[in-house]
Amino acid sequence: MYGPKGIVPTRGQAIALRAAAPSSVITKDAWVGTLGWKYWFPRPVSSPNENPLIIFGGGRDESGHGLESYIIDDSTLNVDVGKALRNYLPPLFPGKYEEGREPEMEWTGIMGYTKVGDPFVGPVIDVTQASDSYEGQYMAAGFTGHGMPRGYACAEVVAGMITAELAGGEWTAPEWFPRHFLTTERL
Repeated sequence: MYGPKGIVPTRGQAIALRAAAPSSVITKDAWVGTLGWKYWFPRPVSSPNENPLIIFGGGRDESGHGLESYIIDDSTLNVDVGKALRNYLPPLFPGKYEEGREPEMEWTGIMGYTKVGDPFVGPVIDVTQASDSYEGQYMAAGFTGHGMPRGYACAEVVAGMITAELAGGEWTAPEWFPRHFLTTERL
């Protein structure tokens, strides 16, 4: 389940930038820009007069050919992505972000992307082998950058599968769970 039909490693980059205006002016809302290529949200503050730290990520559209796909090294930063993130907010929100202000932190991480944008959840299946060499192994992976909102529900489903297997019972998908996430539905 690796490669174009499986999970593609993709490097993401983010910065933590201090706003130039207080939380009462910035608001507590999360935002998405450039058709989803950039996103940002303020961290909580102790006082509405405090300038919040903004977590700002994305910018892979500025990374050049490949959009950071198949990059597995998260020990380095993409200079072009970093520049795009630093320069995006000040002209969009004049007075709320300072031109040229350096971020307090900058980091990268590897995300697992899938062709359809949805995760693989369920037993690990190797369609190239007739034997079930991965029996008893499960996965919840390929969240396409949406692991935080989807991860817990997918982990709950995998835990249910494992519990059913250990008890010798049959697992049934919860009514709320999207069936197309299941590895057994992708054969």
